[in-house]
Amino acid sequence: MLLPTAEIEWTDGAPFSKTFGDVYFQTEGGLAESNYVFLEANKLKEKLQDSRRVSDTLVVAETGFGSGLNFVACYALWSSLPEPKKCLEFISIEGFPLTKLDLQKSAKYFPELAIEYGKLIDQYPEPIQGAHLLEFEQGRVQLRLILDSLDSALAAYDIPANVWFLDGFSPKINETMWSNRLFEYLGAQALPGTSLSTFSSASAIRKNLTAAGFVVSKRAGYGPKREMITATFDPNKTPNKPITTPAQPWHQASPSTHTQAAINDLNNHSAIVIGAGIAGLVQALTLSRHGFDVKLIDRATQPLAGASSQPQLIMYAKYPRQVNAEGKLLFHAHNMAQGYYERMQQSSEGRFWHPVGLAQLAWSGDEQQRQDEFIRHYAPPSSFVQQLPSDELSFKSRIAINSTGLFFPQSGWLDTKAFAEYVLQRANVQFIGSTKAIGLEQAQDKSWLVETPDQTLNSEYVVLCNAFGVKDLIPDLELPLKQLRGQTSQLLSTELANLSCVVCGEGYLSPGAENSDELHIGATYDLKNLDSTYRIADNAKNVEQLGKWLKGWDPNGHNTITSGTAGLRTTSADYTPIAGPVPNRPKMVDQLSELAHNAKACQSTYGAYQEGLYINVAYGSKGLTFAPTCADMIASHIKATPIMSTYQMQKMLSPSRFLVRRLKKGLIKN
Repeated sequence: MLLPTAEIEWTDGAPFSKTFGDVYFQTEGGLAESNYVFLEANKLKEKLQDSRRVSDTLVVAETGFGSGLNFVACYALWSSLPEPKKCLEFISIEGFPLTKLDLQKSAKYFPELAIEYGKLIDQYPEPIQGAHLLEFEQGRVQLRLILDSLDSALAAYDIPANVWFLDGFSPKINETMWSNRLFEYLGAQALPGTSLSTFSSASAIRKNLTAAGFVVSKRAGYGPKREMITATFDPNKTPNKPITTPAQPWHQASPSTHTQAAINDLNNHSAIVIGAGIAGLVQALTLSRHGFDVKLIDRATQPLAGASSQPQLIMYAKYPRQVNAEGKLLFHAHNMAQGYYERMQQSSEGRFWHPVGLAQLAWSGDEQQRQDEFIRHYAPPSSFVQQLPSDELSFKSRIAINSTGLFFPQSGWLDTKAFAEYVLQRANVQFIGSTKAIGLEQAQDKSWLVETPDQTLNSEYVVLCNAFGVKDLIPDLELPLKQLRGQTSQLLSTELANLSCVVCGEGYLSPGAENSDELHIGATYDLKNLDSTYRIADNAKNVEQLGKWLKGWDPNGHNTITSGTAGLRTTSADYTPIAGPVPNRPKMVDQLSELAHNAKACQSTYGAYQEGLYINVAYGSKGLTFAPTCADMIASHIKATPIMSTYQMQKMLSPSRFLVRRLKKGLIKN
């Protein structure tokens, strides 16, 4: 999961790559060169100022993040411009990331960028393979940093950008980066008018760009360099535009649909989010930060009336023993969630996110073995998780721990009420309570009509976050959802009164809210009972369960249950959340009918989806962990901007996955 970091020598003050034999930037004139070759050549100032709505976004993509100079220069330019201006979304691919120390050294050469570099360094991630989201200026400036080899990144992500910076080391010393695959990808992903620039003027680059549909120009190079290349994509130059697709891309609509949304700029208006649990709150917050006017509706009078009604939510993640697709998805979601709630907390005066750390105890022999194998196979950085002996866990938790375990220093718990208040304080989020959605219909203008008993609401986009209730609104999709009854309890315990972090075993134990001596414990797990009524008997079950896995604690000691909360959690048949666009079932079945005869058919066949309609449900007990990833994926889909979950992750979350599985098993006839 960890990438090798760049091997750097600081030769005559400049960062020199031992791998590629060249410097990352010139210590004299490095910023001026970046501005000339990339920002000015692509007319970034003019493009950022060409803004009509607050959510208009300029997507800039880059090969080779290096010292981060190009991103920081773009961020500084954005900061210098008056309103109105577009949001900036910067995507960069880096296979050999700098260490944070080397990034800090690089920043010292650009004192005029000290503010922007400082903010980048504060959020700069560990070299964990995959995509990392860094947000600045209330989310109006985003850096989506993909740490992976270029070939792997191009094979895993769609990046429809308005501007490309072809940076990195020169073709002579980094031939792999400048492969034909890169230029085919650029041609396939480019939008009409997409511009790019590079410091190189090599004839092979000009030839490959021309073949990909770009109109290429040469420009005077910076300093001693005689020439450089600029180019603009013209779709008329490639009547047979190359298409680069993942295998069996049923999780996506045709690329033309995605591209058309970006061309017509039909996004950026309004959205209705149905359901105000943790999924709906995070979805509403994410869309509002992208400039959408959001109506958040719920049949209850207040948010968090369903399974999210407990006063605290725990960021819990139980990893598989081996590195597999499920583990990679969980790692991605967990890593993103920790950063997400921390950033939201920094923008709030009230406190809702408590990153007190989480200890996952090896309370049984099987659990000990699982944790050992997880650490061995994933080799995660210590800033993400540490395997600790009992005495260190006791020190961190301030209670007696008699087993080893994993400690996640950036995890913790969320105060649900305070978080809901934070979301609803946003000017562009309107909560409409006591309102049950009873019907959906798409109007002739492609907007959506949401029918309620009292009124009909209208919006361009609708996201269904109403858990099990989604089956009533789109019954033909036959989603395999199930409900699980769970109850949490509030505990007063003399022995555990000093608890300072979340402790998990076969359940969990969390410090109480501020100015409260009550601890939060849970949760029961009942597949057979769908009664969400609070039951005193289940409090005793929670105490008994805690006594089984928290070795040495006496459940019969000085303990008092003060209250509890019950609810029905919704999960899917494969226990993975369901998030993404809603398929058009008849068209989907027709387009993918060959799967009934050959599970490997439809290698380049896209799916069919209902434009503007999305699902975000079935979190089970993993809502706090998965909500940011799912919300971001849906928001990016709506905005027609790059989605930072891999193709494989999108398939694993897709609402269409169950339909495709049934097709492959021959259970659906066309």
